[in-house]
Amino acid sequence: GMHIAERSLFLGISRMLWAFNFEKAKDADGDEITPDMNKLTEGLFVLPQPFPAKITPRSEKHAERVRQEWADCQPLLDANMQWREALKEVPFSTYTPEIPMKN
Repeated sequence: GMHIAERSLFLGISRMLWAFNFEKAKDADGDEITPDMNKLTEGLFVLPQPFPAKITPRSEKHAERVRQEWADCQPLLDANMQWREALKEVPFSTYTPEIPMKN
């Protein structure tokens, strides 16, 4: 599980860095807004509180590719934006609850 999670994070982050520029947002005076590292959510999972950022496509070519990939995956998602079925590329997509798993 840990290896799948790490690979999934790596792929997700890599794809975002490929497609988008991430920059600090600017206030009304044009000064960069630096998020406060001490503003965190409370609870079991501690995350930074929401903060403004400037996220833009690296180019129109990158933006078009993102739009095309999004359009291509729409038929695979249900009304809740969840996969209708496991992807064929995913190793566990052949799992069927009726078939006992081998040790």
